[in-house]
Amino acid sequence: MPGVPVGGRCRPPALARKSSPVSSSFPALPAGGGSAESEKSVVVPTGLVTRGVAIALTVSMRQGGHIREYFEALLCQCRRGGMEASAAMRTDAAEVLDSAIPLLAKNRAASMQVVAERAGISRATLVRLFPTRRHLVQAMTEKILNDCDRALSRAEADTAPVRQVLTAMATEYPPFAQLWNLVYARPDALGVPEVGTRADAIFDRTVEFFERGQSTDLLRKDMSATWLASTFCALAETAWELTLEGYMGARQASGFIPAMLLYGAAA
Repeated sequence: MPGVPVGGRCRPPALARKSSPVSSSFPALPAGGGSAESEKSVVVPTGLVTRGVAIALTVSMRQGGHIREYFEALLCQCRRGGMEASAAMRTDAAEVLDSAIPLLAKNRAASMQVVAERAGISRATLVRLFPTRRHLVQAMTEKILNDCDRALSRAEADTAPVRQVLTAMATEYPPFAQLWNLVYARPDALGVPEVGTRADAIFDRTVEFFERGQSTDLLRKDMSATWLASTFCALAETAWELTLEGYMGARQASGFIPAMLLYGAAA
C-alpha cells in the first residue's frame, strides 16, 4: 500500500511516527457496509495517520466498509496539514529574517548559531529554514530588494507629485536603510556579489526620482541626483539605527528624513 503524504513527503506505513501531539478528525468506517449517512467523526492522532490507514483498510475489507471514502478523507486531512505546516514555515522564515537583518547590519560575520539565538530558535530549526548561511543571506538580500521595489511602487515614484513621493518613501524608510547598509554599498561583504546588479537597478530608480524632483524645483540642482539619492538612503540608515537603539521613534524617523534632506540642520 502506498504511503500517505505527511509533512510534504510520502512516507510508507512502516516508517510512520508512533505518536504526535496533534489530532485530526476523520470519518469513521461504517460497520458492515453501512451507508455514507451512517458515518461519524472520530479523532485519530496525526502521527498515526499511515498506521491508521493500514488498520482501517484491513477492518474495512473484512467488514465491507467504504474504503474509498475513508481513504480520500484521510488524504485530504493530510494535505491540509501539510499546507498549514508550509505556511507556518514561511512565517517562521520571515520572522528569522526580520531579526537577522539588524544583526548582520551590525556584525556581518555573525554565525548561524548567533542568528539562531537572536531569533530565539535552535540552530537545528534555523538550518531547517535556511540550510546554509549563504541561503540565509540570499533570502535576506532578496527580502530587502523586494521591499525597496514595493516601497517605490506604492509611492508611485515615477508619476506622483514629488513631495508626496518623498513623504511616502520616508514613511517606508527601513528597506532603503537596509539597502544602503547591507546590499548596495558592498554586496560582496555578505558573500552575495550577484545581487549587486539588482541593487544598482533599484538605486538607479531612486536617482531618477530625485532627478524628477530637481526638474520641479523642489530639490536643489547644484548637487547631483546621485548625491541626493545617497543622502536619502544614508539618512534612512541613520534613522533606522537610532530607532533600533531606542533613540528615535518610528514616527519621528519618517519626519526626520525629509526634514533633514530638504532643510538640513539649519535653525
